[in-house]
Amino acid sequence: MRTSATGPSEAGFTLLELLVVLVIIGVGVATTVVALRPDPRVAVREEGNRLAVLFGLASEESATTGMTLAWVGLDGGYEFQSREINDAGPDWSTISSDDLLHPRQLPGGMKLRGIAVDGHALALGQRVALAGGHDVAVEITSGEASALISGSDGHFQSTLAEAGR
Repeated sequence: MRTSATGPSEAGFTLLELLVVLVIIGVGVATTVVALRPDPRVAVREEGNRLAVLFGLASEESATTGMTLAWVGLDGGYEFQSREINDAGPDWSTISSDDLLHPRQLPGGMKLRGIAVDGHALALGQRVALAGGHDVAVEITSGEASALISGSDGHFQSTLAEAGR
């Protein structure tokens, strides 16, 4: 043990030094957590872009093949359907074997808030025909973020907006 003119000196950190280091670590961790938290606007934008592309694909496929395709908004997701003729006559069936048009669940926290065809609101579960020049609009929301998917005749786009506008 060394001694100095003012008294004995001990090795180690003071309580104040330890508190300063803990505060610095805490600020660093908090900054990292905030920076890594997913932005709901990014997820809504991606889902809106995906749905716009799928609308365009299904609309063009319906026009080129002559097979009637429709989109159905569901609670927590959506699906595409095709109208096929079977022994009982024409009937709608969910497209489940297609790599792109299979049923999808919306990512956590997202909802379909509004569905409209030619300006008329539709409820979840109602079919939206993707041929025939109908103007289609669908809104996907997550928290305060919102994406509006709109278009017709194979040309659809997604725009990001703040929810509650």
